[in-house]
Amino acid sequence: MVENRRALRFECDEKLVCKQSGVEFGATVIDISRGGMKIHSQQKLEVGSKLFLHLKDRARGRAPVKAVVRWVLLGPDYQVGLEFEDSAGKLSRRWVRKLFPDEGAAWTSGHQQRSEVRAVTSVPIVAASGFIEGKACDLSSTGASFELPQKLENTVGLFLCLPWAFLEVRANVLRAEKRGDNWLHSVQFSVMRERDKEALEAFVEHQATGGAFLN
Repeated sequence: MVENRRALRFECDEKLVCKQSGVEFGATVIDISRGGMKIHSQQKLEVGSKLFLHLKDRARGRAPVKAVVRWVLLGPDYQVGLEFEDSAGKLSRRWVRKLFPDEGAAWTSGHQQRSEVRAVTSVPIVAASGFIEGKACDLSSTGASFELPQKLENTVGLFLCLPWAFLEVRANVLRAEKRGDNWLHSVQFSVMRERDKEALEAFVEHQATGGAFLN
């Protein structure tokens, strides 16, 4: 399955004014793509909630941009992943394009075609050694990123707790980064039973396409 994902991300340090249910609060953009942005804010937000976004410097663009919260990363450095609701065509005529490098010129190179689907999710994940519990941030059929209270290294055993299946996999740790009280890991799966792989692919596809499975 090919995913046409707006996935080329660019670092950004722009101030926003966000509005939700009549309440305004500030936020800072960490990075941005044609499909969404990662922000830092002191305001606690729920996955699935919607926001209206303005630049703090409103002279650069008065019309708000609508976005939905897709994931939340807890900790002192509270981060939120947003997905734009407007089409790329409409966003190209708004202030969003101005946040891309080279005075917005990088917008045209901001589209990337990926050969795999990666779904944002929060299913429980457990490190087999010591049964350390954490939560996934995203999953694909070949790897994952997840938070654990302890740093993992090299090759590890993991349990993925999907809504209808309990998967056991081996994975190579690509990197681990301290995030508040936890460690954010990126791993590549190395050993997985065929039936588990099929279950994972089905779950990821349903999550990525807005399926009804709960996480």
